[in-house]
Order: sequence, then structure tokens, then C-alpha cells
Amino acid sequence: MRPTDTTTAALISIITDSGTLIRTYDDGQGPLWVYRESTGIFGVIRAQTREDAFEIVEDEFMSEATETWEDIAKDCGCANPDALMDNAIFQEAYGFRPNGANERDSTCHGIYQRDLNGESLDKLTPKLMAELRLAIVLAEG
Repeated sequence: MRPTDTTTAALISIITDSGTLIRTYDDGQGPLWVYRESTGIFGVIRAQTREDAFEIVEDEFMSEATETWEDIAKDCGCANPDALMDNAIFQEAYGFRPNGANERDSTCHGIYQRDLNGESLDKLTPKLMAELRLAIVLAEG
């Protein structure tokens, strides 16, 4: 399977050339997208559009903000925590998970923290796969 195929075959795993398993999320069909932060690859997503893939990244891959809702509001200079959504500092450094807190979130407020040192979501082309030294491993059968 090429990285940009739109087959509905299950995506099993993505590994680095050193054998490290990369987290994946399969939304059923569409091209593959790779999400990276400044510290490396955080995951590979199959989704129909970049917007769908980014929503999955927000829900599944971005790190939870470990501060309380009130502390985040204070850090953003927002007097009313309920007004965070419209706060420019919040929008640059944080975000709300589209589907609320996930099972890994310990604070359960559904706020993720952005990587201010650089994050990217790119279509996983054969050229990019080679540059990142990734391989797709499918189920036998």
C-alpha cells in the first residue's frame, strides 16, 4: 500500500527504521497524515481531509494541559475562565479537544497544550516517508 492510497484496508502500524512503533489512528479511508512536534513524530492518521486529520490530532495526539482551568485562564491574562475560547493567548498556546477529555487526560477539562516550538501535520507522501525513515506494516492475510 502506498501512503496516499484511499483503500479501506486496516492500517496496522508504522515503524521507524530503528523499529520504534509510531501511534496510529485510522479513520477508515483517505490519505495518511503525519503529526510532528518539536520532539519528533507523535502519530500517523488516516483521514479523508487535513481538517479531519487535525481534529483527530487535537483529540488523540496533542498533550494534555496539566494546569487547572483557572490557572490556564490566569496564565492567559483572562479574568473570566469561561471566556478562554475568545482569548488570543489561549488560542496560541492551548485548545479544547473537539470531543472533550480523552481517556489519557488526568485533569478531565479537555484542554490540550500546543507545542510552541513547532508542530506540523503533513500528508505522508512516499518522499516524506523516506525522509522520516518510516515503513508501513500491514497484517498478513
